[in-house]
Amino acid sequence: MTQAKPLCCESETYALGLMVEEMGETLKLIGKALRFGLDTPGPASTEYRGLTAREMLPFEVGDLHAAIRYAAMAGVVKMSAANVAEEAKLAKLLDPLSRDAQGNRLAPDPNPPAPATLPADANLAGGGHSVPRVLGESGQ
Repeated sequence: MTQAKPLCCESETYALGLMVEEMGETLKLIGKALRFGLDTPGPASTEYRGLTAREMLPFEVGDLHAAIRYAAMAGVVKMSAANVAEEAKLAKLLDPLSRDAQGNRLAPDPNPPAPATLPADANLAGGGHSVPRVLGESGQ
């Protein structure tokens, strides 16, 4: 039976701990966004300063990126391999033919096309008013 190789030094231990901490903070913010809404203002505490999760997310993701870069400098993460894995994952997520276990598209299109609208001069509301309407809407 082979024995696990211990961490080589303090910087590896620190790097792993830093990544865990920053992932936890990012996950906490994402959890709050899912529970309360991405654009709902947070509490006026020193942690959130009344900002929305959408406004806070770049700070937390930036902290996580810094932790990952530190881990790469400490030799914990080989960034060339991580970059290859990132590109492969992104390609899979963006491929409209990629499916999950239930046969659904793996990920929604991150940039869906804008809904088509009728020309502004189309008189849909009657009474001489011009109101653009999204095509495909149910109703009238």
